[in-house]
Amino acid sequence: MMDTIAFRKVDQKDQRILEGMLYAALFIPQGEPIPPASVVRKPELSKYYLHWGRTGDMGIIAIVGEIPIAACWSRIHPENDPGYGFVDEYTPELTIAVKDGWRNRGLGKGLLSRLCDDNRSAGFKSMSLSVDKRNPAQNLYNRLGFKIVAENGTAYTMLKSLQPVKIS
Repeated sequence: MMDTIAFRKVDQKDQRILEGMLYAALFIPQGEPIPPASVVRKPELSKYYLHWGRTGDMGIIAIVGEIPIAACWSRIHPENDPGYGFVDEYTPELTIAVKDGWRNRGLGKGLLSRLCDDNRSAGFKSMSLSVDKRNPAQNLYNRLGFKIVAENGTAYTMLKSLQPVKIS
């Protein structure tokens, strides 16, 4: 029997799901110790899910039955408390997680494409993200039009324009 994947928008009751998905989104290079799940409660990480429902918050969760298997969400961070992929106060920063066992099935690409469409429809001109230089997900971001705009230690900040391409 094939698993049926359903999609729904993230809402305020999903804060715990986003917390778990943020942990799944962490890139741990091979050979490095796996941090405890509580690491996502640190202020520099919890800002990605706490108080969900602020202006500009958008996201999509993929579920099988009642079990979340993937999520892609974005939020705007203020300049005085920027995220890792911060560009400015007008650019939503995205987070994406696909749980083990569900990767390499096109789920991340589908979620990311939907979230880009939602942000474009909401009037945002671009989206940003932070990715570890060693993370193979960087290839997906490149294919979907994200460009490296900054380098910070072991990570890149990438930006994708949501503006329509003008063909002359």
